[in-house]
Amino acid sequence: MSVEELDLAAREAMDRGEPEEAERLLREALTLDPEAHPVRVNLAACLGLQNRLDEAEAELRAVLQADPTYLFPRALLATLLARAGREEEAQAEATRALSLALQEPPAPEAAEQLASALALLDDDRGLRQLAAVLEPLAGELGPETLLAFTLASRRAGGAASPFERALQRHPAAAYEPFATDLALLAQGRVEGLVHLQRRLLAAELLDEADRLAHGGRLPEAEARYQRILALVPQAVAARINLSNLYRSVGRLADAQRLLEEAARLDDHPAVQLNLAGVLVERGELAEAEGLLDRLDPQALPPRLHVLFHLVRAEARSRAGDHTGALAAWEEAARLAPDAAEVQRTRRELDRRREEFELLQFLRFYQDRRRERLERAIVRAHDLPAPPVRECLRVLTADNLRAVWKAYRTDRPPERRAEVVRLLAETVVQRLPETLASLGEAEQAVLQEVARTGGRLPLDELAQRHPTFRQDSWFWDRMAPEGPVGRLRFLQLLGFGRLHPQEEPVAFLPWEVATALS
Repeated sequence: MSVEELDLAAREAMDRGEPEEAERLLREALTLDPEAHPVRVNLAACLGLQNRLDEAEAELRAVLQADPTYLFPRALLATLLARAGREEEAQAEATRALSLALQEPPAPEAAEQLASALALLDDDRGLRQLAAVLEPLAGELGPETLLAFTLASRRAGGAASPFERALQRHPAAAYEPFATDLALLAQGRVEGLVHLQRRLLAAELLDEADRLAHGGRLPEAEARYQRILALVPQAVAARINLSNLYRSVGRLADAQRLLEEAARLDDHPAVQLNLAGVLVERGELAEAEGLLDRLDPQALPPRLHVLFHLVRAEARSRAGDHTGALAAWEEAARLAPDAAEVQRTRRELDRRREEFELLQFLRFYQDRRRERLERAIVRAHDLPAPPVRECLRVLTADNLRAVWKAYRTDRPPERRAEVVRLLAETVVQRLPETLASLGEAEQAVLQEVARTGGRLPLDELAQRHPTFRQDSWFWDRMAPEGPVGRLRFLQLLGFGRLHPQEEPVAFLPWEVATALS
């Protein structure tokens, strides 16, 4: 096959969506004629289709070095740089290409490539300059280019142009997105329109970002979502998907902001339900319930109908209304009994109900446990501070079993005294390791108590560390909260009265004081 035949076959392969085959044919053509610049430009376009920007750029720059006035490769380079987000470089190349086009009216193919680059850069001024020299060619241009010139003119306040009239006569005018855009232009609704080239790139980036997010490559996905919003500020789907990414990593304030922006752009029930879900996670339950009250669940499509009841169940559960939460969940289960999200929500509701009941139980016995702890400490009046074992004696059987599982894999011994002895022994043996593993905040609390002679009034400790809760005398089967949670759990600090009638203090058990000294 000749160079021309190989080049033609390669372009047909690209039209079929076979860039690898096109690349093979073009490279074969270049072995026959390395100086065939149009073939090299087509190879760059083929590499661009495969997102191999560096290789495509190298090919185009080689052509432009040999022929700086070759318009099409310069416009193609500007397009590829704009698609990659290198907008300053793309604008520089587009400006050079526009200067060439204004000197001599370009061929339609080169003009359309340059129009694509200018539209990606949202350069309406450049598009209007290019349109001025291309008006005689309006009937030869494709619908994307005609729409770009039309929108650039309308956004500047111009009336219907020859390009808009040519687009209205084009067969594509009866199909999307041209039909909708022309209708909006006819109504004078120009402010929300974005160049089609930017919308098409945003759609490609959205697919790519979604794949990256599902694959766990969250920083790369986030960068693409942000790029979409820069290209198409009104993009609702990108905001929703990026908000889901933020929810997955705990950035709830950012997720809420994006969904509120999406709701202002499109008051769709799906957006409202996502926003209600984020508000529930943030603890803004009244506001979430207000959003739900404004929706008619019977008017929602099946998937959103189920989601409505699940969000309401979560909101009521977090508010402590477990009966109401179960009723809402049952509505969701009636609609989709086998859905994974329905089953997951039921497990979460049950877990939260059990947690709520446990906390109620623990609060009920809190004062009694405090008294028992204080009595145990007072009994050790002959020591400068009670030992770890004395502090551990007041643990309830359930708490002791939970703590024991954190240190041992075997079953806890039958006799309580033996459990206390072994647990105290384990805690003491691990003191050096525990002290070395403390975070900065925990170290600060420990050193503060040590500097005060091994004891510090609880009121004073609470003032210095607002996250410390005076009623948290020891670990209650729940994961420790706050910077001193792990200290309480390992009994590195004791809490109580060291002598009758004294104010309660935080103190160092004597094993801990010895280890620190």
